[in-house]
Amino acid sequence: MFEKLLDLNNLYQSFLACSRNVSWKESVQKYDYNLLSNICKLRQSLIDGTYRQKPFYEFDITERGKRRHIRSIHISDRVLQKALCEQILIPEIERRLIYDNGASRVGKGVDFARRRLEKFLHEHYRKHGTEGYVLKIDISKYFDSIPHDKFVDKLAGVIADDKVINLIRYLVSTFPGDCGLCLGAQLSQIGGIFYMNDVDIYCKVVRSIKHYIRYMDDIIIIHYDKDFLRDVLSGILKILQELGLKANMKKTFIMPLKHGFTFLKIRYRLTDTGHLVMIPHKSTFLRETRKIKKLSASILFEQFKSWHNNLLRFHCRRRLFYMRKKLAEKFMQSD
Repeated sequence: MFEKLLDLNNLYQSFLACSRNVSWKESVQKYDYNLLSNICKLRQSLIDGTYRQKPFYEFDITERGKRRHIRSIHISDRVLQKALCEQILIPEIERRLIYDNGASRVGKGVDFARRRLEKFLHEHYRKHGTEGYVLKIDISKYFDSIPHDKFVDKLAGVIADDKVINLIRYLVSTFPGDCGLCLGAQLSQIGGIFYMNDVDIYCKVVRSIKHYIRYMDDIIIIHYDKDFLRDVLSGILKILQELGLKANMKKTFIMPLKHGFTFLKIRYRLTDTGHLVMIPHKSTFLRETRKIKKLSASILFEQFKSWHNNLLRFHCRRRLFYMRKKLAEKFMQSD
């Protein structure tokens, strides 16, 4: 496995992937100027065991109302992590993941998770109507809580190459403290998908739950028996404790299906006739309203068009009408 990281073609392809859409950055252009020399130096440092990661670029962003601290890595380190993830980690991890683990995987994502949930709700209605319950689980500070030693041990269980594991152990050791993965490193994203795989296997295989879906640290389970869901929740909490994680009990609950619930910023509710009502969370419109006020009209148009068309399939036509009205006012002001 480690030999794949020493392949110059793999390192070159990793640079091309890392530089896509960010070739305007100064650091990327400098690295590209002496590309062959740089990837040869990276390869030699891996052979000699002298590779050392450069310091993080640290900054804060606000995403969907949450303030996140990002530690971004240098382009030279991104090239290595891209090769490590694409050539070794993803092939080994992907075949061990369940189908309904939808975050940050090729061909999947937010839309995939929403479509699967819609399918599950319709299947449940055909058998049980609106009778039933939803178990929603949210992990408290997921990336910040993952213990480094357990994270490396988890990956060591699927990767047999000691050199690769030692490299992963070094990369994880560059993260501050004994717990927490840095947002901004691909290793953190790929590892975050896999770290809770024991929970997925417990629900899908051990408890034979069909209507189960996980998107990173958000879990939704639909079942007609409330006591069964309580027992499943108890089992999941034990697994989380073994992984060094905790459920956010304010966002973890069992509630009647007919009352509706929120998943990935969409409010879902089944009517008595089986119609599925899906309403975007109000924060979705608040964020777009702020963009309309701040961005210039020329930049805003294509972005708004994409955002608007994506929400047409949900039950929010009236709100979209008012958003189009605000956009028209913006263009009138710019003229």
